[in-house]
Amino acid sequence: MKAALDQHPAVGARIDDEALNPPFTRVRMDPMQRDDLTVLHEFLPVTVGAAMGIHKEVFDKVHGWDVSATPLVDIDLSWRLQLAGVPLTFVPGAVLRYRYRTGLRATYRQKRNYAIGDVFVMKRFRPMGAPRRPVASTLRGWGYVVRSGVKVRDRRSALLFMDHLGSAVGRFQGSIRYRYLF
Repeated sequence: MKAALDQHPAVGARIDDEALNPPFTRVRMDPMQRDDLTVLHEFLPVTVGAAMGIHKEVFDKVHGWDVSATPLVDIDLSWRLQLAGVPLTFVPGAVLRYRYRTGLRATYRQKRNYAIGDVFVMKRFRPMGAPRRPVASTLRGWGYVVRSGVKVRDRRSALLFMDHLGSAVGRFQGSIRYRYLF
């Protein structure tokens, strides 16, 4: 990270989600930052806050973390940096080992909170070019909830169901909270 920060103002490390997680937990989330920065919601690349390095003057230039974007302060900061002309650089040699939640309630809660945050950041960045999510995509999300719910047979499928349910419920709650149809 230090070597990369000597060359770039903002960087994101590679995330290893395999070393600390049993295989049944890895089916529910698309890996982030494994081979490059992840482009989120077909808008701009992001870096996870735990894997982010940034120069203080650049951080201050964009007014740092905005806690009103909780829990997606890292997504908000990543997008504000780029919109201010600061590129994010992927650093594959720096590695963050990430552990997923394994409890059903914790998985649901995390995904619901992330989805509520999704609505907030999409509403915030819509005027700056973030695309609106198609209605068909939202309906497919609820379809995933139903399909994964009827397929619950083991811990792996139960985690996948909680993942889908938390995301769908969170986007619904966020749409109401922020008065923005996600």
